[in-house]
Amino acid sequence: ILRVVAAGALGVLAVNSASAQTTTMDFSTHPAFADYDDLAQSFGDHANLNVSNQTRTGFGNSPTLCGNVELWNAGYSDLAAATFACAHGNVAEFSFLPGAGKKISLTSLSVGSWLSDGTTGPLRNFTLTVYDNSWSSLFSYTGSVTTTLVLNPNVTTSGLMYLQWGTDWDVGLNLITTDVTDINGQPPSTTVPEPGTMVLVSAGLAGLMLAKRRRRAPLA
Repeated sequence: ILRVVAAGALGVLAVNSASAQTTTMDFSTHPAFADYDDLAQSFGDHANLNVSNQTRTGFGNSPTLCGNVELWNAGYSDLAAATFACAHGNVAEFSFLPGAGKKISLTSLSVGSWLSDGTTGPLRNFTLTVYDNSWSSLFSYTGSVTTTLVLNPNVTTSGLMYLQWGTDWDVGLNLITTDVTDINGQPPSTTVPEPGTMVLVSAGLAGLMLAKRRRRAPLA
């Protein structure tokens, strides 16, 4: 179920100045949600930034599996909430499009492992990559997580930016911080593409839903 919520109630912490806006997407402050709820496409939006989310079958410009990422309450290391791919073995994605005359920087994010004891989860391997609008890698990290891991990509672009991670859905993100600032002499950003149409035959969709119902015995 897609939640449509007013931007002011999205739990996005914002700091404004004359030429910059810093926001942190904190999923724990999302209006009350159940585990596996879809994250609203409007979450994280503000006047100078359009944020979208989806799940792909692989990294980069791979086909779309479903037009969303999903939400989970506590259980990813010590994160109060987290977001993850809609199905295990796939790649979760956020895209960030700054407004005309603006550039975006991805400064930090927190990574957690499910199912934790409140602090430490099983060792989970993952890859996280940030791309520009030409699918050139701006930042990439491959490693593992048990306790909450904070990454600081500190990468900037004046066009569309993609943040992807996978392929274990027991690796989730929270506290994604971005800065939007002015640029001079740059053309307006291009229109953000809508998430691709999900093409699943009925048998495949049924299999996905069955897998979700079977979760969650922690994956080795």
